[in-house]
Amino acid sequence: MMKKRLISMILCISVITGILCGMSVGAFAAGEDDLIIDESQYITGTPDPRRYDYINDIIISTYVENGEFIAAGSVSTDSDVTKIVIFAYAQRKDGDKWVTIATQDFFFYNTWYAPFEISCNDASKVLRYHDYQLFLSIYAYKGDVYSHKGAYGNIKYYG
Repeated sequence: MMKKRLISMILCISVITGILCGMSVGAFAAGEDDLIIDESQYITGTPDPRRYDYINDIIISTYVENGEFIAAGSVSTDSDVTKIVIFAYAQRKDGDKWVTIATQDFFFYNTWYAPFEISCNDASKVLRYHDYQLFLSIYAYKGDVYSHKGAYGNIKYYG
């Protein structure tokens, strides 16, 4: 009996820790301004209860030149994925926090491959002497069940 209680307690702590870590990563990654996408408005279905990862490969290339931020890349998934949703957050580091300067969402249906590109050429947002990065929040669906993953591109300095 004691063994069952211990296992139950460990599982509960693991689930709570996973939920809290997931929330804090999302909150930190996107920054705190008006450009944040409310992903919950677009995401339907349920997470895969087995926590399988349908996302196989993420490629991100980031460039900052001549007052313009550009990031492009692709996501590849299992071949039987029915939908891929990508939320892209272009970010600039201000002091010790990342501020979102542009966002874009992408929806792909009945494909295992999803190319994307996001850019920002707003002179008030792409400033010299700052670091820039791209954060992706990716959902891959098999029917109504999805797998989720976050990914960061390399940090680029614009001097």
